[in-house]
Amino acid sequence: MTTRISSQRYVVEDFHEALELCYSRGWTDGLPVVPPTEPAVRRMLEAVGLEPDAQVAFITNRQAAISAEKVAINAVMAGCRPEHMPVVLAAVFIFSVTYTLINLVVDLLYGWLDPRTRTRPARA
Repeated sequence: MTTRISSQRYVVEDFHEALELCYSRGWTDGLPVVPPTEPAVRRMLEAVGLEPDAQVAFITNRQAAISAEKVAINAVMAGCRPEHMPVVLAAVFIFSVTYTLINLVVDLLYGWLDPRTRTRPARA
């Protein structure tokens, strides 16, 4: 895998400072995190055979592309092992498809339920 990881890097002196950085940036909700080093992220990506810039999902209504690199970084921070990465990717895919389908259903129901969007004339 030769593609460079493009996420911003932060230089810290030790593990404690890395944890403090995660807390101060809002990357954790108080649960323990594992600082995502480049070798750990690469091991995650190698476990599924993806390049860092590979798009694994797209949330249409938010216009947000989800890259394999970002999924791998989050998996490392959550404490996943490389062998867990295929399951993490499957979960991201399922959540993105479910999110899109729910929004589609809501949009269709909105047109049916909201009287302001009806095209037929109102009854007298």
